[in-house]
This record gives sequence, structure tokens and C-alpha cells, in this order.
Amino acid sequence: MIKTERITKIDSSPTTGEIKSINYKGETLKLPVKEIKLNALIYNPYNGRIGSSTKSFESANGRLLNPENPNDAIILEQFLYDSAIGKNEKTKDSLKENGQQEVGIVTKDGVIIDGNRRAMLLNIIHRDDINKDFFKAVVLPDELADNEKEITLLETSYQMGVDSKVDYNPIEKYIRCKELSSKHGLSTAEIANIMVESELKILEWLNILLRMEKYLIYLNSPEVYTRLEKREGHFVDLNNYMKSYETKKNNSVNWNYTDSDVEKLQNTYFDYIRIGVPVQRARVLAKPTLSNSFFCQKTIWDDFILEHENIKKTYNEESFIKLRETETDKSNEDLIRRLDNSWKEKLEDNLLDNLSFNESNLKDIIETYNPLKILKRILNSLGQIDCDSIEMTTLDEVKRTVQNIDIKLTEIKKTINK
Repeated sequence: MIKTERITKIDSSPTTGEIKSINYKGETLKLPVKEIKLNALIYNPYNGRIGSSTKSFESANGRLLNPENPNDAIILEQFLYDSAIGKNEKTKDSLKENGQQEVGIVTKDGVIIDGNRRAMLLNIIHRDDINKDFFKAVVLPDELADNEKEITLLETSYQMGVDSKVDYNPIEKYIRCKELSSKHGLSTAEIANIMVESELKILEWLNILLRMEKYLIYLNSPEVYTRLEKREGHFVDLNNYMKSYETKKNNSVNWNYTDSDVEKLQNTYFDYIRIGVPVQRARVLAKPTLSNSFFCQKTIWDDFILEHENIKKTYNEESFIKLRETETDKSNEDLIRRLDNSWKEKLEDNLLDNLSFNESNLKDIIETYNPLKILKRILNSLGQIDCDSIEMTTLDEVKRTVQNIDIKLTEIKKTINK
């Protein structure tokens, strides 16, 4: 259905008798709720709920998604469904049983500003039940299908405010901040006002996204934002750590590192993000305190990074960009899954072993300041020895080790008896 037909159909849609108040361009409008045929509406391609999926698709295919194209509408529909599968199933059941309870917002020419997910579910239901073919919504007085900036501002204001941004993939808020700043020229103060956040928070989000984008470039998959899913916490931590090291403020490093060392640290952190090391464990790489990270202890960092680089040299990875050019029938997600699974299969065990070994070394260094802990651990270890299992072939080495332990214990006794 072309734009003029949508406008005519929406304008002639019956009202329900309900009135909904909304804020539009600084004014409070009281608008009648209409029952609009689903085929008179189009999805919002700038929907913040699916920004990472949309941008990843457009990056891979070199074109923008057009919601007026039926094939692209199906793609957007799938993105909306996949954005919250569990919640969508519950909402679909509720729509079947109770009908549409929340009223949407659409433009005069049919772009869904608020309610894309509900409209998507109603379209799915309609395919099984032809009688359920309308969407309840209020209609804004302007045609905005060709005005990306205004649609983005409205969608952000209506859907990504305090009450509803919890429903969004955490990565989407970062992408939306960049769009509003870089693409639409809004100041941090204006973005903060729209998203109901502080300016400092908006600046932080923009900086975190820069770190995320460096990660995607490092993996040769720029703008494939779906690769960031379930990794937000890693980047929040890493951004704070890098700021400390890049400015050389508020950290406890015991050596004079260079910019090259900091870049190696970031890339190494990226490697452990990629294999899925939990946020809390990844902190041991870079947390800017002597007692909590490898990077702050030069002796540990040198050994760790040397082994890390040697491990990585054992594997030559295929290029995502080249794969995308040659395997056009595969989605970004399929290709990334294949690359990541292969990378983990070849390197994960060795990378985790290196991490574990140096975690133990760090613990030993820290415990040099707590002799009692070391002594208790030694006593516990000695208690585990089965003397009958000592092999004759290692007897001389065992004797030398016991003698060295005796010498150290004698030193400790002299000290505590003074």
C-alpha cells in the first residue's frame, strides 16, 4: 500500500470512543483512539529496540531496510520478535485472550512510533485469524515517513524513557545515543533530556560505545552490533580501566608502561570477552590496583602477555569480511558463530590455562604480605602428601626439597623467637 492510500485509510478508520493524552512538540494533545487496519501501517525501521540487528543487517547488505517493502517488513518483524522471544510469546497469548490493552502511537502516514512489537504480534495473529486485523492507536497530525530524525526523536521520547527502557537490549541505548549525537546533531544536554538521563551518563554511554566499536573493528566486523550481545558489563568495566591507564591517573601500576602496552591490554581483554570469560573474572586482567590485576604487576604481566601472544600465533583466523563477500547466502550471525566456535575450539583451553596460572601467581605475590596465610596453605598441602607414594626415582629430589623447606622454616623460627 502506497503512502497516499495509507493516509486515506487511517483517516477513515473508526474511533473507539477512547481518548489518549500525549505530549507532542511541547504540547499536550488529546487524541481519539482509532482501530486502524494493520495493512495501513508500517514498522519503524529506526526502532531503538532492534537498532543493533537493523544496523548489522544494513552493514552486511550495503542497503537500508525499507518497511514499505514486504520482504523487508518480514525482516523487521523477525528482528522485533527475536528481541524478546519469551516476553513476545506471553504478550501474544494475552492479545489473543484479552485483545490489545495498550494503545499505540502512529504518524499520519502510518509509521508506528510506539507499539511496533504489539503490531508485529497482531500481524502474526492475523495470519491465523483474519478477523483480528486492526491496531488501536492515536494518530499524530504530521506525515513523518520520510523524516528519520523526527521519527527517531519521537520513538526515543515515547519508548526509551525511564519506564520502558528496561525492556530494551542493553546495547540499544548506546547505539541510540550515537545516532542522536553523530547522525542528528543533538547535544549531550538534548539527548539527556530526551532519554531522561544525566549528561554525564550520556557521555559515559558514548565513550563505552567507542570501546565497543573498537572491539568490533578488532574482530574485523565493524558495525556488526549483534556481536555485542550479553557483553555490556565487560565494556563498562574496560572503559573505566582504560580511562585510568590512558590518563595515567588513579591506578597503582608498579612499572612505566607505554601506549603500546595499554593497547595490548585492551586487545587481550577483547580476546577474553570473546571466549565468554565472566565479567568478574575478566577484571583480573586490568583492574587498576596492585592486588587485583596482572597489568599492575610487571613480572606477572610480562609472562602473561608473552604466553598469550604465543598462543594466538598458533591459529590463523578466516576474515569475516571476506567470508561475507563469498558466502552471501549466510547471515552475519551464522558467519560469526562459525568463526567464534572455531576460534574457541582452537584457543580457549590454552587461553584459560594461561589465565588460571597467572591468577595463582598473582595470589602468591599478594600473599607475600601475609605470611600466616602462606604457612597455613603449606601446612594444608603437606597434610595431603601420602608418604608411601613417594617414588624411588624422585627420592633425591624430594630430599633436596625437604631440606630447603627445613632451611626456610629455621629462618622463620629464628624470626618469631626474637
